Amino acid sequence: MIYKIFLSAFIGFFSTLSFAADIYKYVDKNGTTYYSDKKPDADIPDEQIDTLTIIESDKINPKSNWKRADHIRKQQASNFEDFFIATPRNNSNFTITDGNLLVMVNLNKDLSPDYRIKFYLDGIQRGRVKSSTQLIGDTNEGPHTLYAEVINATTRQVIKTTPEINFNLIFRKK
Repeated sequence: MIYKIFLSAFIGFFSTLSFAADIYKYVDKNGTTYYSDKKPDADIPDEQIDTLTIIESDKINPKSNWKRADHIRKQQASNFEDFFIATPRNNSNFTITDGNLLVMVNLNKDLSPDYRIKFYLDGIQRGRVKSSTQLIGDTNEGPHTLYAEVINATTRQVIKTTPEINFNLIFRKK
């Protein structure tokens, strides 16, 4: 007897779950679309009623945007594998005459219009250029640090950063 009661309750429970999962879509005579978990009134013809399928949320596994963005960034960074500061060299003395420091980075191919290079002298941004060279003016004599970044010109996201270099700037009198 207990078995029959348990079985009846079990079947009743799961039958209500299946009814609760139905979603109906229908359009009224004014053209308005409705969605409901209850079947519409009898004044709507059956051919105008669509039953929508509900998929459990654990069965839906869309690719997350951050993973896709991370993959795109890694793919873009592979275009700049040989990206490093060519001039001045790390741990070197660099001599200039006019106070303007010419900085160059190495790129394995020409920089496309989709990218820019930012140069940072002593942690301060000094230009966002479309080429592999940058003239940095008003520099002081003495020790400096320098690094560069390739950025996406549209999203402004950093694609690749060079290792930071240290150099000593020396002014030579003309």
